Formats: sequence, C-alpha cells, structure tokens
Amino acid sequence: MNNQERNSYVRNQLTEALIFLLKKMPLSDISVSMLTREAKVGRVSFYRNYGKIEDILIQQDRFLINQWAEKFVEDPNSSINNVFGSLFQYYKDHADFYKLLVDNGLSDCMLTVIKERVGMSSNLPNKLAYKKAFFAYGLYGWLLEWMNKGMQEGADEIQAMLLDSI
Repeated sequence: MNNQERNSYVRNQLTEALIFLLKKMPLSDISVSMLTREAKVGRVSFYRNYGKIEDILIQQDRFLINQWAEKFVEDPNSSINNVFGSLFQYYKDHADFYKLLVDNGLSDCMLTVIKERVGMSSNLPNKLAYKKAFFAYGLYGWLLEWMNKGMQEGADEIQAMLLDSI
C-alpha cells in the first residue's frame, strides 16, 4: 500500500468512526484518542491528515459537493435552470450526513464548504466579495432552514421557489 492509499484508508476510517460517534454523543465529548481508537488508526495518522476533528466533516462535505458537481457537469440535461434543484436533491440524498451536522450544531462545516465552492476569499475586490457572500450565505440559510423543516420539498419545488425568489 503506497502513502496515498494509506492516507485514503486513514481518512475513510476516521470519517466513518466520527460519524458513528456523533450518532451517540456530541462532538465536545469526542477526543482525538477516542476517535482514533474507534477508527483503529494511530493518533499520528490523525494529525498527519487533520488539524482538528471538525476538519474530517469539512473534508467529507467537500467530497460530497465535489461529487455532486462532477455529476452535474457530466449530465447533458444539466443547466442553470436546474442547478438548485439538483443541488438540493443531492443534499437530500445524503440527508443522514447533513442532518447529523445540523443536529450536532456543526452546520458551519457546510458553510465553510459552500464559501469555498463559490470562491470566497479575503483578496477579492469588495463588490465581487459582497456578491459571493450574498450567494453563499443565502444558499446556506436556505439549506439550513429546509433541513430544519425536515426537507419536505422535492428538488423541483425547491428549484421553483428559489427561482421565484431571485
């Protein structure tokens, strides 16, 4: 097994272990020692891949959103007219993970990834930064409210509501 495969294995083990533990207890009760013991990997492996436990959740969210984006781009039926519906459906398809974040007060991990995805950074010109912030925080707020209300609406309904709001 090469280094890349080893790191991938460690990250996967840590992700699965953290999700398992979060179903039983709050993040504040989960230590790196407990996490690595559950994942059956060494503490050094954790610190080689992450700075803090929340980074595991951010990486998993990043993986899921990148997976959605790749599928969206490859789909010949994809367009600006169905991007929001497609995205919300993807969140719904992975509701177990996202509800776990929301229920544990970790939805800021979602916001971090959304901000990355829309290209927010501290060196943007003000006008562009404000536009990206409006979009990122608006999308995050809509997602969070939708999740808190039980994700009742389907992709087409969300798409129509969002386009009606613009």
